[in-house]
Amino acid sequence: MPFDVKLVYADGSKARFRQTPGIWQDAPQTAIVRINSAKPLKSLTLEGGIFVDFVDFNPSDNIWESS
Repeated sequence: MPFDVKLVYADGSKARFRQTPGIWQDAPQTAIVRINSAKPLKSLTLEGGIFVDFVDFNPSDNIWESS
């Protein structure tokens, strides 16, 4: 399933990009999302229609926030 990655940086700026189904090709249970930025992250959220609504067993774990 494709999904969107929503980033919020510590400076308040935001970015969003899409991951294609190819991200699951080598390891269907785990995916590594690489973020090329020197700015510190405040949060990262995985979003995406069918991924969250129908496939994801626990959508509450789709958010990471810095401490």
